[in-house]
Amino acid sequence: MFVPTQSRAAELEIKKSLFLATAHPVSSEDEAKEIIRRTREEHPKSTHVVWAFVLGDENTQHLGMSDDGEPRGTAGKPALSTLQYSGLTNILVCVVRYFGGTKLGTGGLVKAYTDSTKAVIDDIPRKLLVEETVLGLRFGYHYYEGVRKVLGEYKARIEAEDFGTDVSLKLSIETEHAGELKQALGELTSGSVVITA
Repeated sequence: MFVPTQSRAAELEIKKSLFLATAHPVSSEDEAKEIIRRTREEHPKSTHVVWAFVLGDENTQHLGMSDDGEPRGTAGKPALSTLQYSGLTNILVCVVRYFGGTKLGTGGLVKAYTDSTKAVIDDIPRKLLVEETVLGLRFGYHYYEGVRKVLGEYKARIEAEDFGTDVSLKLSIETEHAGELKQALGELTSGSVVITA
């Protein structure tokens, strides 16, 4: 499975109704709900804000969707089905509809929401889903440059830094490389680095 690395937007006009689709990388249902809330705020005059998300891998998948007032099964379900068959996970799609005066019928709605979802995810940048581990590091300032270099070699991402009495870092790394990274940091700092999971 793949995860999106950036947000994307697409726009379709179907029988004078405007469909504004956005896709976002998300890591939790709470994060998805916050984006949905913001999308509603940004489009207060829209007729509907339909959404669907897929989280987790094949074994732990968590799904969500909403028709947001469209006839049941004509909006959220087609968006979710499109996501499920895309090979993407940790993704939220919102489709904002501005009604253009012409009813599309149930078949037309299913096609409109399917096409909107496809349009926004077709060329979205993605990377392979890999299991990651979050680590905390604490070490003396004189090791900072060396630690940064080692983190780069193992492609660890620094999520947060704190410069107090010592340097504290929060980082993410592919789980399969976490053990090697810990060993390399231990060697670099003569065992003085404190690593927490």
